[in-house]
Amino acid sequence: MVLLLITGKTTVRALEAIGEASEELFRGDRLPILDFPDDNETEQT
Repeated sequence: MVLLLITGKTTVRALEAIGEASEELFRGDRLPILDFPDDNETEQT
């Protein structure tokens, strides 16, 4: 019974760590900056 409790806590900690790592992966400040055309350029074409 004690072994199951320890395994459960370890599993929860591992899943939390994976969740935090994936959150960092999809963070917006790590994405490349895209060059968007100005409004004036799109209206002229």
